Amino acid sequence: MKADKVKINKFFRDLGFYFSRKICYPLVSPDVLQVSLTNRCNLRCKSCNAWKIPRSSDSELTLAEIREIIEEGAEWGIKEIHLLGGEPLLKEDWDEIVLYAKKSGMFVVICTNGTLIDQEMVKSIVETKVDLISISLDGAKKETHDFLRGQSGTYDKILAGINNLNQFDENIRPKIVLILTISNKNLFELKDYIDLAYSLSAYSIYFTALVLDNVYLFSQRKTHDLWIEEKYFKDLDKIFNEIFEYAKSKGYNLNYPSFKLFPKYFRGKLSKGDWMCFTGLKRFVVTATGDIQMCGEIVANYRKTKSLRKIWTSSSAFKRRQFIKNCRNYCLQDCHARPESSSLLKIIKKGTKRLINKG
Repeated sequence: MKADKVKINKFFRDLGFYFSRKICYPLVSPDVLQVSLTNRCNLRCKSCNAWKIPRSSDSELTLAEIREIIEEGAEWGIKEIHLLGGEPLLKEDWDEIVLYAKKSGMFVVICTNGTLIDQEMVKSIVETKVDLISISLDGAKKETHDFLRGQSGTYDKILAGINNLNQFDENIRPKIVLILTISNKNLFELKDYIDLAYSLSAYSIYFTALVLDNVYLFSQRKTHDLWIEEKYFKDLDKIFNEIFEYAKSKGYNLNYPSFKLFPKYFRGKLSKGDWMCFTGLKRFVVTATGDIQMCGEIVANYRKTKSLRKIWTSSSAFKRRQFIKNCRNYCLQDCHARPESSSLLKIIKKGTKRLINKG
């Protein structure tokens, strides 16, 4: 009976997201609550400008405010929370936030640059029962990663941190996911990166497309130092097909929505129908200062409304979803994709199959 209930719930959520996107109004709760714990960061990444802005902990959401957000999110039916930054592990009470999220029944993901995972930090990560830790590692080579992250020594710190995590049994430590942002600096290191991930016992790997600006996506692309050079465009299909198969041979599945679209993306040839974005529906994004964002634009502030659901159904959120629905500057961020809700016919077929094949 429980399995049947899960299948029915899955069917109606998939259907709900499909129609929510059609009407730009949420019919179901978000899949994920995403909370930035701090804007502070200890790195100087080439593809990020956030570190250039002076940051202070004074304006950040307090522990009490974050608990309120988690509590409402859990009551709303959100089952998963992602804790980001800046660098989330710089937040002094990050561990208490994790404990509260776990107590609320949420699956907890921490997205970190991985440089602060020393022996003491690892104990806290394990003791708080973080479910998954996502670590940004932007190259198979030390020189590549440290260049892209703007600080020497970070590659070694990350590997040391992963080894610290791996000292604990896999049944009690969080799953480790390695994330690489593809650029012209690491395009030809992807096979070695897979080998590195395998040697570090990473649970999975994820390659993400370089995004230079969430609003004016094409403004700097072909002239940016990190954009893949045009002379390599003709080889991209071959490169990514080979990487897909090699990852598969190592037990890593790269069959997520964006991967096979990377060649078209970097050539600037994506068209309507290639990508369906669920930004403003799939994830509820809260910044470190309480702003609620949809594709980089602030639609409200939690401190003013004290209600996630009121913000989610507000006129400003509706207007932003309309903009997002008509956007053609595809950024290929899988965190905002929901392929299971992209086709009404597929939803009905899969839902019917699930219900017929009970158990």
